[in-house]
Amino acid sequence: MDPGDLDLGNLDLTSDYLLDEIDVCIQGNLEDEIVQEALQTRMEQMLNGFQTDLSSISHEIQSLQKQSVAMNVKLKNRQAVRGELSQFVDEMVVPEAMIKYAYNYLCY
Repeated sequence: MDPGDLDLGNLDLTSDYLLDEIDVCIQGNLEDEIVQEALQTRMEQMLNGFQTDLSSISHEIQSLQKQSVAMNVKLKNRQAVRGELSQFVDEMVVPEAMIKYAYNYLCY
């Protein structure tokens, strides 16, 4: 086929087709970029929310640890007092022989 024999009408149709295909490709790329940016923005929002939640949980854990330490101190203090009171009560118990002697002495 001789270049001079080209039908210009076909060339215009081919050019229009190519331009349309390029437009479709560009539009697709733009849509992909928009979707990617939207996904990236959404992912950043989710990660920020997750980070906020983790921070809140961390503060709760710290608060619970402080409460646990305080409760442990109270428990140890109570156990110490209980031990001392138990020993004191044991020492204050009047032996049975003394009770019998006092009973016999006072009642007879």
